[in-house]
Amino acid sequence: MGRPEWVFSLSDYLNKDPYHKKLLRLLNKFYNKDPIDLSLLERAVFKDPNVEKDFFIAFFSDDLLLGFGSIILMRKDPSDPPERFRETLFIKIFAVDPLLEGSLFKDVFKKIIGYAEEKALERGVKKIMIGGYPIWYIYPGIEIDYYEYISLLEKMGYKKYREYVNYEIDLADFYVPQRILDVEDKVYSQNITIREVYREEIERVSNWVGKIFGVVWGREVALAKENDDPSIVIAEDEKGDILGFSAYSLLNDRRFGPIGVEERSRRLRIGSVLLYRSLYEMKMRGVRIAEIPWTDHLFFYSHIPGIQRIRHFILLEKILRS
Repeated sequence: MGRPEWVFSLSDYLNKDPYHKKLLRLLNKFYNKDPIDLSLLERAVFKDPNVEKDFFIAFFSDDLLLGFGSIILMRKDPSDPPERFRETLFIKIFAVDPLLEGSLFKDVFKKIIGYAEEKALERGVKKIMIGGYPIWYIYPGIEIDYYEYISLLEKMGYKKYREYVNYEIDLADFYVPQRILDVEDKVYSQNITIREVYREEIERVSNWVGKIFGVVWGREVALAKENDDPSIVIAEDEKGDILGFSAYSLLNDRRFGPIGVEERSRRLRIGSVLLYRSLYEMKMRGVRIAEIPWTDHLFFYSHIPGIQRIRHFILLEKILRS
């Protein structure tokens, strides 16, 4: 193994094969219980419209990729994000080859995190988060199984901010139970329609979502424009007004969400009907394992047939000093 070298500004270098594949192998070794595919990696990391040239750092020895980090500031898209996103630098994803011997592993780990902190201060940002970056993300945070990584971060001054879970559903075992069919009948009896959205309606729906649930969700739903099929289900009243929505397969085929129902209509349990309709559509499209990510609504999802795993993620944050 040759002398290790730091390589910065990797937007051009890593945008070409075989470097994406090398990075994919590194990430899947580091997060060995939570596989990432090449499509999600490229779309979430390299096609994020907020990416800038110096937002990547990598550690090479000869042609071996030993460490990688991707940071992000939400400054471009959406154009007017909530203040909590504008004033935070996010470490979107990072990895170190777990086969490195102890001291070198820790050194690479700390340099990647240190690089992110330097960039935050350069940009006048004093809050840094690991996880918590919406829309173009791979994981909502760090899964608690990776205790060694969390422990190192805590020693560097990072503290738990929030925690969420991902549900994984084996759609081979998924079905719509009778209790949901009964709820669906009651919803229809209120002259409410549940239907798929046409491509020309995406902007209307994303604008409604942005108005009711915030600009971030609205922008996430707008990702449907980039896909072959819109993959959005809505609930409408007899006037054609939207009451709720459910999206799926936006950034990645197997990912469900977001989902929301306006407050005055929630008593009708429209959300349950939208949820099951979307999961059924995912199954009909050939998705085997569906992922319901980044949620703390545990009871809303806990009854779904086919739950295979629940992954527990924590978000970490650190307030930097100048």
